[in-house]
Amino acid sequence: AVYKRVAEVFLAQGAKNFLFETLSSDAGVAEAAAYIKERCPEAFVMVSFAVLPDGYTREGLRCRVLAQRMADCGAADAVGLNCVSAPSAMEKLLPELAGLALPLAVMPNAGYPIVTRSRVVYQGKPDYFAQTLCRIRQKGAVILGGCCGTTPEHIRALVEACREVPWSLPVPKNRTFVSSYAQAVELGKAPVVIGERINPTGKKRFQQALREGDLQYILGQAFEQEQAGAQVLDVNVGLPEIDEAEMMVRTVKALQ
Repeated sequence: AVYKRVAEVFLAQGAKNFLFETLSSDAGVAEAAAYIKERCPEAFVMVSFAVLPDGYTREGLRCRVLAQRMADCGAADAVGLNCVSAPSAMEKLLPELAGLALPLAVMPNAGYPIVTRSRVVYQGKPDYFAQTLCRIRQKGAVILGGCCGTTPEHIRALVEACREVPWSLPVPKNRTFVSSYAQAVELGKAPVVIGERINPTGKKRFQQALREGDLQYILGQAFEQEQAGAQVLDVNVGLPEIDEAEMMVRTVKALQ
């Protein structure tokens, strides 16, 4: 709702390009992007996540999962990474973002910061920044920029370094994923192991857990299946004597 209110202000002023950036999760973003597209079909919407060097956001979400969900939502025109990490760290994350159906944007900080008593100084010089971003461009990123610590000199060097580098937009791919808050599993390449023990049919102990709202028992079933190799969990809380819809919401939130 807050995203929509902000978007309305910009739309009223004639904005056509929208950037959701420095995000740690995609909560509400797909819905907000869809709202912008509905109000202004010609708008360009880009979503960018702040990713640590290990590929996770501060909320513990993997960048490839977030990027894939943005590609699947149908409302984003580009997806990317910005802030937190230096250019070289973002370069190392590119292989797991290969194959996206959306244009990839990369906007790192100017290296890592040194905190003094008076200010924060970023170590990355314009030449280092530009050379690394040029390699990133050659590996498939089509939108480049800078975040914390970058200056007009960094961007000027970036433009010069990439001026002659060829690029192309990604080709749409027919891939199918099943995704949750923190994971995305591709269907079709190899067999997918689906755990189906979260099901009360013929299981008195599970039925008792549902009646008592015992989520710890249900989570125990989930952990056992994950440890046994399940990649996807099928969730069934069908028990006529309980509020099944309410229990499904509670169970899925707990599992997430």
